[in-house]
Amino acid sequence: MKKIILTFVSLTVVVTLAACGKDDNNDEKNLEQPVENKEKDEQPKDDEKTETVTYEKKEDGVVVNVDLTHDGEELIRQVTTTTAKYDEIEAEDKEEAKEMFEEIGALDQFEDEKGLNYDVDFKEDHFVETLDVEYTKLSQERLNELARPADDNEEGRFTKVSYDLTVKDLEEAGFKKK
Repeated sequence: MKKIILTFVSLTVVVTLAACGKDDNNDEKNLEQPVENKEKDEQPKDDEKTETVTYEKKEDGVVVNVDLTHDGEELIRQVTTTTAKYDEIEAEDKEEAKEMFEEIGALDQFEDEKGLNYDVDFKEDHFVETLDVEYTKLSQERLNELARPADDNEEGRFTKVSYDLTVKDLEEAGFKKK
């Protein structure tokens, strides 16, 4: 049972941090990493607007929606919402599901973290898990803990997450634009 519920929690985290890139030593693939190395003072072009786009994946009774808010190429915010019936995690009811989430520490995994908000709403026959990452509110240190900069970044730090490459990762994982 723990493995099943961990799958949902892990899926949420993996989708949220898809922009972190993969640990791959292949130079050609590293050129396509979602994390960009841009100077902090670089500003979006005037013709770029903030926009929110939703991607969705349905699999085995689980629905995952990812709302990406971006300003041009820069991903500003990502809200991942997972909805599943209790029987999908082998729970009898909401009380048992809540106990399962508490047992693995899911309910307080991002507690008191600026820019990271996690919540699970236990309904009558299903749960709705939400992970909200506001990239612009994360500290530089926390952003660098969560994401691996591209190999060409000598300092090992970056200042923004790529919207385009995050979308590419989602589509490769089977997500479809709504």
